[in-house]
Amino acid sequence: MEEIYIGSMGPFLYDPTEDLPGQAGVKQGLATSGAPIRNEDVLRLADIGSIAAPHDASYVVIGLNANLAAERRLQVGNSLSLTDGGANGDVTLDAIQDIRTTAVPEFAGLGIGTAAPQTNLDVVDAGTNTQSQIFIRGFNDQVVYCPELRIKKSHSDTLGTLVTTIDTEKLGQIIFSGVDSGNLVDDGAHITAIQDGAAGAFIPTNLILLTHSSTAKNINQFVLHNDGNVGIGTAAPGAKLEVVGSCEFGDEGTNYTAIEADGDVLFVGGGGLHFGEVSVVGNANASVLNSAAKVQFVHFDT
Repeated sequence: MEEIYIGSMGPFLYDPTEDLPGQAGVKQGLATSGAPIRNEDVLRLADIGSIAAPHDASYVVIGLNANLAAERRLQVGNSLSLTDGGANGDVTLDAIQDIRTTAVPEFAGLGIGTAAPQTNLDVVDAGTNTQSQIFIRGFNDQVVYCPELRIKKSHSDTLGTLVTTIDTEKLGQIIFSGVDSGNLVDDGAHITAIQDGAAGAFIPTNLILLTHSSTAKNINQFVLHNDGNVGIGTAAPGAKLEVVGSCEFGDEGTNYTAIEADGDVLFVGGGGLHFGEVSVVGNANASVLNSAAKVQFVHFDT
């Protein structure tokens, strides 16, 4: 029996099997021919049975003994593949500290449910009655602590460097997409946060919602402005609610009040128009207050 030190606090015993080159020209660096005889092993190869199950000819144990906690390290010069060797293919990483990497993953992509991620993180599911879902869950008894989804932007190309964001800069975006008539992925709706002005103690930001028809994109469809105003059809609402274009209030096509894009106000249906004690009833026709400051009664009953 021989003693070997491999970056450890003490030796362990092994039966050497040195085949250089090995069978059929395959070279072996280190192998053992039987089960370990002690619980202080730092590295075990070809470990069959004994101390902890399951073991097989490709099983590796590092730092089994609690006294060697500081030595529980595996360094791989190129790549490392993990598999449980079972039917389910699950691999569990049980780490007290964070699991982290200082290198950029291959193609800068991480795929969950796919071996070919198309972006930094690609979560995929496929099949009848399936859904791709991401949960952010929190459990605490404090009213101000909750799960959060944060989108952060810095005006810098350097990782970790914070530089003040500027006017008109997109701070974040959520895009809903489908497949168009040409079988290409295309946009259907956007929710976009755009900085509006110079940053101060906070970031002046407009939140803009827009959708697409089958032929075009609707611009400034719904705007939550950073001054508290709301715009429909305008990126710069000048009142608590500003609508650029015509709008209607009431039942569609039956009883409604319409404000036209040219400034005309149209009252349609039987509801009529009331000025204090004076009542003008449209009787299923129209009463019009037009932009020329004239009042026209197409038909009315008193």
